[in-house]
Amino acid sequence: MGRARKSYENPYGRRWQFDTVRCKIPVPMRHRLATVFVLAAAATAWATASDWSRLHVHVPDDAAMQRLLDSDLNIMQCHPGCGGTDVIAGPGDEFKLRMLGFDFTYVGPMAAPDAWAKSQINRTAANASIQSDEYRNRYFTADEILTFFENLRTTYPVFVTRRQIGTSINSEPIWAYRFGRPLRTGGQPENNIVFINLIHAREWVSGSVGMHIGLRAAQTLSAPQQTPFLPNQALWIVPITNPDGYRFSWTNDRYWRKNRRRNSGGSFGVDLNRNFGTGWGGGGSSGNQSSLIYRGTAAFSEPESVAIRDFAISLGRVGAYIDFHSFSQLILWPWSYTSNRAADWQAFDAQGRRMQTAIRQPWGVTYTQGQGFQTIYQASGVTPDWFYDRFRASAYTIELRDDGTFGFELPADQIRPTQDEAWAGALQLIAETPR
Repeated sequence: MGRARKSYENPYGRRWQFDTVRCKIPVPMRHRLATVFVLAAAATAWATASDWSRLHVHVPDDAAMQRLLDSDLNIMQCHPGCGGTDVIAGPGDEFKLRMLGFDFTYVGPMAAPDAWAKSQINRTAANASIQSDEYRNRYFTADEILTFFENLRTTYPVFVTRRQIGTSINSEPIWAYRFGRPLRTGGQPENNIVFINLIHAREWVSGSVGMHIGLRAAQTLSAPQQTPFLPNQALWIVPITNPDGYRFSWTNDRYWRKNRRRNSGGSFGVDLNRNFGTGWGGGGSSGNQSSLIYRGTAAFSEPESVAIRDFAISLGRVGAYIDFHSFSQLILWPWSYTSNRAADWQAFDAQGRRMQTAIRQPWGVTYTQGQGFQTIYQASGVTPDWFYDRFRASAYTIELRDDGTFGFELPADQIRPTQDEAWAGALQLIAETPR
C-alpha cells in the first residue's frame, strides 16, 4: 500500500506525524475496523482535556470521500482531497466516523465553536480607517469591513462607487464596490473583473484580502504616475458574499461555512459554492441538508447566489474572476465539476503558472496551480465553472494561506503576507485581462 508521510504543526506546539493513504487504494474492511478501534482508544485518551479536537481522516478512494462529504461532519478543507482530510470533531463525532468505516488519527485539541464568540464579548472595535494598518494585523467584523469600504468610497469618490446587488436569506444587503474610472458615454463596453470574498463564512482571511485589494486598487487609480491603470476596465469587489453566515461565525460558531437558510429537515444552511448552475448536483456536492456541502434544492436556490449571478449578467462583459477562499494555497481553474478539459485549458495552465510565480515573489510561498478536478477533488456547482461557462472569463478559485497548520484560524501575523500574495496574483490577472 502506497503511503506518504505528512506532518502538521498544531497551534499547541507539537508536531504530529501520520501516514496518509493515497487515493484510489482500497483498504480491507477488517483492517480498517481493527485500526479504527486502536486509534479510537488513543484518541479518547488524548481528548479527555477537550470536547473538541482535530482528527485526520484517512480517505482511500472517491466513494469514501463522497460518503464523508454526505455526512454532517465538519470537514476543515475548503476543497478536501482523497488520501486524507481533517475534521473538526465534537462530542459524538468519533463514533460517527467509526460507523462510517473511517480510520482517523488524533491531531490535537481545538476550541469549541462558540469559544471565539465568548472571547469577543468585550472586544474593542477595530480601527476601520484606511489610513491605518489595523486591517493588516487583525480580522474585521462584517460592520468593520463595510465601514472600511465606505471609507474608501468617501476618500476616492471618483474611482470608487458601490451598488447593492441583492440581499441575503436574512435580508441583509449584499454590496459590490466598483474600482475604475467613470464610464464614458458612447465608449467601448468595459471589460469587467469580478472578485468575491467570504462566500464561506469561516474563511476570514478572504475578507482581509478583499480589503487590501480594494485599497491598493484605489491608491493605484489615483496615482498620476501609475496612470493609466485599468483603462477600459472596471474591478468589482464583493466584500462579503455571505453576510449572514459571516456574522454567525463571529457570534455563534467560528467554523460555520454555509448561509443561514432554515432547511426543511430542521438543519441550517446551503453551501453557496455548490449552488451555481454549471455542473450543479454532481459529485463533490451533497443532497444531505446537514452536509457541509449541501447544494440546495436547485441551482441558484439561494438569494446570495442569485445576487452574484444577476449582477454578473448585468455587467454584460466579464473578462476575469477570482473567488478567494482559504485554506490550502491553491490556484484552481475550470473545470471542477468534471475531469474533462476546458477548451482553454492550455491558456489557463500558462496563466495559472504566471500567477503562481507572481504570488511567490513577495514572500517565497508556493501556491499549487491546476484544474480543480485534477488538482484536488471534484466539486460541482462552484462559481469559477459558472463564470467560465457563462462569459468564457479567466475564472479562478484562489485558496489562500495556509497549508493546513492553522487552517481557518490563521494567526493574525500571517494576514499581511497573505494580502501581499493575493494582490500580486490579482495584479497579474488584471494585467492579462483584455481592455
